Amino acid sequence: MLSQITKEFPRLKRVDSYIRRLLEKLPQGLYYHNADHTLNPKSGVVVIADNISRLEDLNDLQRELVLVSAYFHDTGFKISNKDNEPHGAQIASGILPSLGYSSEDLKTVKSMILSTDTKVQPKNLLEKILKDADTDNLGRNDFFEKNTLLRKELGITDIISWYEQTIKFLKSHSYYTQTSKNLRKQKKAENLQEVKRILQELTI
Repeated sequence: MLSQITKEFPRLKRVDSYIRRLLEKLPQGLYYHNADHTLNPKSGVVVIADNISRLEDLNDLQRELVLVSAYFHDTGFKISNKDNEPHGAQIASGILPSLGYSSEDLKTVKSMILSTDTKVQPKNLLEKILKDADTDNLGRNDFFEKNTLLRKELGITDIISWYEQTIKFLKSHSYYTQTSKNLRKQKKAENLQEVKRILQELTI
């Protein structure tokens, strides 16, 4: 899937190569926010963002910019685990002009990367697409696998507290695009109920 994307958008071949080298240098202990999260050929943020972009009928430039943002969205973890989004936007700023992206393209990409902060509300369709792609796993069958990896990354050993936090997050989370609502909302609700069931068993 990624090879098909890079064939369709030649500039993305160079982006892909750059990101792969960069993500190889991420700090140890990133069990969730790692290269697989971004680049997995079936469930990575890049391919999920492409799928949503197609179904939301973006034009070619819009779709390419969403994909660029998906590639860069977690690169800030190379600098800091905290508030990584501004760092990722800065990394993108340093490389994209040399790949032929305009200042307006860069402004759009930076805004999308910043929108992946859980505290930020997306302002437009492109930001909504990237935001949904970044949290796609909440409504998938591999939710519990990814949830465990995130807990391990954060170093949380109190399982009851973790599941309580997970329930709060799932309740507060919303998908923004109609595509993600159609594809993931029902399974996310099922995952929430399963977390509640597990927590109940743990606290009996």
